[in-house]
Amino acid sequence: LKDRDRSCNSTQKIYAGSKYDQKQLEQALSGVQPTGYNPLALALFKSQPDMKKGAPGQVENHVILITDGYDNCDGNPEKMAQALHLSDTAANVHVIGLDVEAKTEQQLRNIADQTGGDYATVKNEKELEKVLASETDRLKESRQPWAIRAINSVQKAHHYDEERLQQY
Repeated sequence: LKDRDRSCNSTQKIYAGSKYDQKQLEQALSGVQPTGYNPLALALFKSQPDMKKGAPGQVENHVILITDGYDNCDGNPEKMAQALHLSDTAANVHVIGLDVEAKTEQQLRNIADQTGGDYATVKNEKELEKVLASETDRLKESRQPWAIRAINSVQKAHHYDEERLQQY
């Protein structure tokens, strides 16, 4: 019980910053020690002080939450994510599930859906690298003027519709 209490009441900031630095991220990840507990709500709560504050449209923050399971520390990550999104940080929470069960996947999808984030499930390192690269590209795109983003959005929707049509 003591290990659970310690693990559920603490989180480790891995990486925060307005500029992406591959070397800094790799150094931060090398110090991570898994404990078997997932304090997702607490992690989201503790991310807020690192975010810029302002009115929606003036500021937009993005959190990438990577997890291998559900919050098993009695937190409510869906409510915490929604509170972050509706606060003066206007945070979008993007979630990556590492080979999670269906019930857990639904909870993680809800977190992303409620905050305007994306959700992806990955099963191996190669898929994780691909999703992280895609998220990085998408976040770079979000800094472009709204007209370019709108055109890209329409192109992606058209591509998605074509794929679905091919399936039928």
